[in-house]
Amino acid sequence: MNLIVFPKFKAKSYKKSKKHFRIIILKIPFCCVSCLYNINPITMTPLFDNIALCLSGGGFRSAAYSLGVLKYLDKISLRANIKSISTVSGGSITGIKYVEWLSGSGVEFQTFHDALYTYLSDNNLHQNAVSILNDDAIWQDSRYKHKDRNLINSFSIAYDTLLNGKTLGDLNVSGCHLKEYVFNATDMTGALQFRFKNTGVFGNNSFKQKMVGISSKDLFPKIKLGDVLAASSCFPGGFEPIIFPNDFISGVPSPDLPIVPLMDGGIVSNQGIDNYLIKSEIGNTLLFLADVENYRINNPFEKVISVKFIDVFTKITSGTTTILLAILGILLWSIYGDNKFAMVAAIVLLSVAFCLGLLQWLIYYLLQKSGEKIGLKDVLVFHPRRYGIYLVNRLTSFKSVAESIFLKNNRRKGLDFLYSKLDAEKGFAPILCPIYRLTSTEESETRNWHYINSKLGDPYPSTKMLETVNLAAGFGTTLWFDDKDRESVLAALVKTGEMTACYSLLTYLLSEENEGRLVCSDYPVYEILKADYVVFQHEV
Repeated sequence: MNLIVFPKFKAKSYKKSKKHFRIIILKIPFCCVSCLYNINPITMTPLFDNIALCLSGGGFRSAAYSLGVLKYLDKISLRANIKSISTVSGGSITGIKYVEWLSGSGVEFQTFHDALYTYLSDNNLHQNAVSILNDDAIWQDSRYKHKDRNLINSFSIAYDTLLNGKTLGDLNVSGCHLKEYVFNATDMTGALQFRFKNTGVFGNNSFKQKMVGISSKDLFPKIKLGDVLAASSCFPGGFEPIIFPNDFISGVPSPDLPIVPLMDGGIVSNQGIDNYLIKSEIGNTLLFLADVENYRINNPFEKVISVKFIDVFTKITSGTTTILLAILGILLWSIYGDNKFAMVAAIVLLSVAFCLGLLQWLIYYLLQKSGEKIGLKDVLVFHPRRYGIYLVNRLTSFKSVAESIFLKNNRRKGLDFLYSKLDAEKGFAPILCPIYRLTSTEESETRNWHYINSKLGDPYPSTKMLETVNLAAGFGTTLWFDDKDRESVLAALVKTGEMTACYSLLTYLLSEENEGRLVCSDYPVYEILKADYVVFQHEV
């Protein structure tokens, strides 16, 4: 299923129900009160009363894009309707900082925006982490002495500064709009989500069953937010797992506490929707999915037949080259043995020849095991088809599966289950807000496109909008920005988050209206969205 094209979805027709009639009757005096007390009428609409915001993984790309989404929801007074937030990996940078800010002052959104924007712009995270890794004094500090000295714990200490040294116990959302927060990691012992959350089960049911002699309520207040963020964002290949509870708590409170290696929450689910899939009912919750991954699969694997570089590389690393390097090293050693530079050169040549010899023996052995007939010529000069292309095609296919097919299949299955669950409950369809949303205005990729097209008149994003979106979407999954384009990419990501949130909300309302589930004019935010979209088309 495409992330933009919705499957057939049936929901409750509020206009035809007694519940909707009661809402309309109650809405009249409420609107009068809102005028007297300057209450924003947007919060009075049932559709937006209970929003669950999901922030996907994707490194700094996701952190900045998520900031833009939150910024726009704040602008149109819908941020106060967010009752739950679920974050993964890069989205956790923004999500955890947001909850930490809410638990502190939580008054002026611009304060939070500026703090996170400056942090991302300063671009010192990876440099700080490496400095921490090499600093002996830090690892002797009583606050961090319990941690293994490795890269992921260096990042967790660096995150500690962003989050002001706070713990989960310091988070207090009582009295604010947010009722639930969920920060997702992956439990590597059971291929399950491991959730740091203030409601329901801490970790997961498997972890809960293994806990002996200690309650999660005793663990929860001691866990630092920096460690939670590290667990949520330590992607495979870039980091080693962070170990719970050893790397999280100084002096493990119970020897029987299960040890769980944690990694990036995006391994199991990169959208953060699983927390809602396990709920018995989610029909009255409007899920808003901010996702920075590309939902399209455009020929992820293309077989390599012949590349000049592969041909040259194969010949350089052939058996003939190994023999020549070994002979040259022996000659240097025997003729110029008294010269220290010649000796060093000879040792280097012999070492390279030895390594190449091992590599060629391994290839020879594997080819023999596969049933290939190997002659002397094949040993001296491996044919590119048997060697270079053999390796490249396998690495390319592995990369495609890991980076594209695996994640997109997880997304598809998660959304399929979400839609079927909501369809059974007659609940709200989710609002999909992927970073490529503005580049998907074709009929084949947007439900009810003809109706949207007729209502908006000019729904197509401007050239400047597309330039901004393409710059943002083209940025890779990293925890840093390149210095040469740091400011432009960061600004583009935040702006893309704002524009996409506006467009996603606008087309969502129109599509729901076309399917007879609501009337756009009942929602004051509709006219605001239309006006903002016109502004975005001209200001970017």
